[in-house]
Amino acid sequence: MRRFSGATERDRATVQRQIGREPRGMIGVSRRCSGGCPQVVVTKPVLSSDDRRVPELFPTVYWLSCPHLCKAVAALESEQLIERFRTRLQEDPELASRLELRHREYARERTSLVSFEDLESLERSHPGLCRRLTEPGIGGIETSGGVKCLHLHLADYLSGGDNPIGEEVYSLLKDRGVSTECGDRRCPGCTDAVGVLNVGSNSVKLLVASAGEDDARRSRLMILAKQVRVTRLADGLSGSAEGGASGPALTEEAIRRTSEAVADLAADARSRGVSEIRVYGTAAVRNAGNSIDLAEEIRNRAGLELSILSPTLEAELSFEAACDALPPALAEAASGSVAVIDIGGASTEVAVGRSGETPRSVSVEIGSLTALAALSRGFDADGRLPVERLSDLLSHCRQTFPPTADDLLTQAQAFVAVGGSVTASAALLLRLESYDPEAVHGFELERSSGYELLVRLCELTRSERERMQGMISKDRVDSVIGGMAILISLMDAARIDRVFVSERGLVEGLAARLLSGSLSS
Repeated sequence: MRRFSGATERDRATVQRQIGREPRGMIGVSRRCSGGCPQVVVTKPVLSSDDRRVPELFPTVYWLSCPHLCKAVAALESEQLIERFRTRLQEDPELASRLELRHREYARERTSLVSFEDLESLERSHPGLCRRLTEPGIGGIETSGGVKCLHLHLADYLSGGDNPIGEEVYSLLKDRGVSTECGDRRCPGCTDAVGVLNVGSNSVKLLVASAGEDDARRSRLMILAKQVRVTRLADGLSGSAEGGASGPALTEEAIRRTSEAVADLAADARSRGVSEIRVYGTAAVRNAGNSIDLAEEIRNRAGLELSILSPTLEAELSFEAACDALPPALAEAASGSVAVIDIGGASTEVAVGRSGETPRSVSVEIGSLTALAALSRGFDADGRLPVERLSDLLSHCRQTFPPTADDLLTQAQAFVAVGGSVTASAALLLRLESYDPEAVHGFELERSSGYELLVRLCELTRSERERMQGMISKDRVDSVIGGMAILISLMDAARIDRVFVSERGLVEGLAARLLSGSLSS
């Protein structure tokens, strides 16, 4: 019998939403989508009930539950594909032989799901039912080599069966551009998902995610959607807040564009059927004397409450999410201590510790935007940064970090960097035509190539930087300089020549905590 995972209560609830009724006899899941939803479920062959004297047979072991795939296969069946397969089976002995063999294997697999004692009892009490259990093929078909339902054959093939009809159905769907995944992740049967919005100093990030498992049955965050909207909230920090509040003030324009972005992204999350949405602010929100005005605008536009993360919790969450960027061999070698450097728009967090444990951390109020602000009018009219000003920038970044940050970094054995300017730098070094999270995640960024990129960015005009291969977002043509300057200065402080880039950071950490129920409002 092929392996399948046991059905959880979450799986049963998902399938009930997928098919519109309670799944009877469901004992496992043999195929899931990347979002963690059951696509093919395994059923018990013999169903018993208190109000039935005669046991009920369920001849289908593997059946398709995913609405996306069910709809796609139904479209094939409407084209008389079953009849065409039946004709081919009469004309193609090799195809008929393969299918007949699979029918016999399927019957054996179905029988193996019934205990020896129950099988003996069924044979004594209902010998006819016992034969219908042990002899027919896929879906209870009794015609040798026959085809009854394409959904059943595809389900069998997706579960690992050597099913020639299911294999051809799969190929037909692929040829027509139909993926086994529902691309927009809006399947009504998807497991409960949450939406997390991070209001950062440079951008607003949305993550829609659900809880799932990897092949080893370990908990895994399933990312269903991720979007970034650059709003430059920290650019709006100027002067002082009104009413005697301490701290610089966010401008009305910065509040407007940020709250609009939150409202738009929250609407997208709701359209995906999330069970909960949370909004969290970081450094620019923490430091603003009038953050209450931003919270009110977000409440009015999006109907959501803005919570503010402490620097310590921000560092912990980024650390939890980013550690998996390390190659397995290096992660094992560095099990004693890993450093995660999270470079935001207005702050940078350095967290050091063992994966799975609470790290020690320090937060410093310098980020990819605020580092550049310290240069005053450092850029020339065309957006170049003269080499002497680059030296000033690196020196400023180096001096801003306290000795405690240096001490933490020197205790680490492996290093991971997180943040929009970091992933943007990786995209530039990889010369990506379009942003590819899989290529960026785990990318090994060397100090020498990072510094060369930084020098090159400073030498180019702003318009030339925009046209660079790998400059995915024009909104980061300046902030990528500030972020890379911070990273280079910290690499020098730690005396290291490489870091690994993580595509997962704060929002993934927030989502994982929220799904586990360990994140307070």
